[in-house]
Amino acid sequence: MHLVVGLGNPGARYAKTRHNVGFLVVDELARRWGCAVDRAQFGADVGAGRLPGGQEPVVLCKPQSFMNLSGQPVSSLKGYYKVELPQVVVVHDDVDLPFGDIRVKVGGGHGGHNGLRDLAAAWVTRASSGFASACRVRPRAGTRQTMCWGSGRPRKRPSSTRGSPRPAWRSSK
Repeated sequence: MHLVVGLGNPGARYAKTRHNVGFLVVDELARRWGCAVDRAQFGADVGAGRLPGGQEPVVLCKPQSFMNLSGQPVSSLKGYYKVELPQVVVVHDDVDLPFGDIRVKVGGGHGGHNGLRDLAAAWVTRASSGFASACRVRPRAGTRQTMCWGSGRPRKRPSSTRGSPRPAWRSSK
């Protein structure tokens, strides 16, 4: 059994921001693997299916507690499904990567990411220290500048006149 966790923030306000790339990845995996993330369980939207090949079960998860408070819902799901830490995959944004890069990392610390910090705090036991063996997938989905998606290539958009610019996403539909 694997648990794939997409970190993000609930609500329309955050739906297409770089911060929600974890949610977007989970949605795409659900589409490709033919399962729906449509059940509420332990404060997360959850769906179950099988990895390609049909042998290995997988639970897809989008915590609905805001990214910085993801530890409790994910920890509850991990315990309920009896998923060991090496079978947990966490997908989250990483603004420090070059645009379009994806990094996969096993173990390590939270690197200042508050969502990862909360997960690590929820997972710490006497035998482990947070992310000792969990896998993290870190796509770079946007920048601190305002970006627009459409053709698959980002392009700069005029900055907002209010406060700091936020990434703006546009569906390619």
